[in-house]
Amino acid sequence: MTDKLEDVKKLFRKCDTNNNGTIEWDEFCAVLDKLIGEKTLLEKSEIFGQIDTNNSGMISFDEFCAWWEKQ
Repeated sequence: MTDKLEDVKKLFRKCDTNNNGTIEWDEFCAVLDKLIGEKTLLEKSEIFGQIDTNNSGMISFDEFCAWWEKQ
């Protein structure tokens, strides 16, 4: 396993504060500003929508990895 993937896993776990294997809206908002700078609620909503590609209302690890690779 590459160091990069391990770093992404650690970041995902840090965001997933309730440890259910997904990042929910409130968890996302709590850490987003720290990750990529302060954003408005609209910007956060747009970013969340870009990451949550299956529109489940939660971000899976696979969705998070796909988004992170584009950053």
